[in-house]
Amino acid sequence: MTARVSPADRRSDLDRQVAGGAAWAAQEGLAVGRLLTEVGSALNGTRRRFLALLRDPTVTTIVV
Repeated sequence: MTARVSPADRRSDLDRQVAGGAAWAAQEGLAVGRLLTEVGSALNGTRRRFLALLRDPTVTTIVV
């Protein structure tokens, strides 16, 4: 599961996003095996951890 906020002063929103995403995944019967959070702008495209997750062949489902 992945969550992102921008700008950094909204970091507290990550907890809310993670809780909501985890609740939805559980309701859908999806196990959360890895949690990825990022703080920063998505406009520059430098989401290294998310891009690495997309390249990982063992990852079959991503909840955003």
